Amino acid sequence: MEQWIHPSLSTDALSTLLERAKACKTEFHTLQLYEDGACMLRWALAPYTCGARHEMYSLSKIFTATAAGIAYTRGQLHPDDPVAHWFPEYTAQAAREDARWSRMRVRDILSMTTGHKSCVLPRMAFAQNAVEAFFRSPLSYEPGTHFTYNTGASCIAAEMVALATGKTVPDLLAQEFFAPLGRDAAFWRTCADGHCIGGAGICASSDDIVQLGLLYLNGGVLQGRRLLAPNGSKQLCAPMPLLPIRSGPIGARATASIFGATHTAAIAATAPLASIV
Repeated sequence: MEQWIHPSLSTDALSTLLERAKACKTEFHTLQLYEDGACMLRWALAPYTCGARHEMYSLSKIFTATAAGIAYTRGQLHPDDPVAHWFPEYTAQAAREDARWSRMRVRDILSMTTGHKSCVLPRMAFAQNAVEAFFRSPLSYEPGTHFTYNTGASCIAAEMVALATGKTVPDLLAQEFFAPLGRDAAFWRTCADGHCIGGAGICASSDDIVQLGLLYLNGGVLQGRRLLAPNGSKQLCAPMPLLPIRSGPIGARATASIFGATHTAAIAATAPLASIV
């Protein structure tokens, strides 16, 4: 068992937290707490460790959003770019059938306000061309007006990052995020056609997640090096105006931001099927 608790924290409080989690049938594998950049709690239940990686499902969206933020900082991707600029081979036909496609912007992809009525990833995951499947999924609303929890949009965000930077999201993060931390690149699952899923599939550790949270708490600075522009890191975390929710988990409206429908903090917990940051 891995355990370090700052003297100012109560071990009884930790025991109570774990007991209550168990009563709710929530199994913690690891738990870390940071305050003002300092580790206050590092705990792992054997055989798990804070450094062990496993699939993080929708927490992957934060990593994809961070890659988009890196591209934004470099001047390679902007929230107001028309999506048609990045995918002319698909949007031309789609816009002829529905003009709303021509008005979709990068920010609509990143904030999951594409105009779809439901998540389109099921249509994309096993398609011969996942990107084409996205643009063949009909719109129900004007882009930017309705929030739908849409992992398919995160897949398209990952593809935009690849087109803008010349590197896939996994490769970009390996170079800009993991390497400076002295860590190996994270494994990331793909759609059937090889496209990065973006909104799911990364295998990361509790330690990786803590560093991601600290990146935002430090205003976009990683290990003394600016990775995200100050205004970019703020946009990544800033809540969006409240929009009607057509599909999504409870609380999605409160956590939707310009660069992804999620948020970060320097608290990391990993459970068998989910991660909470």
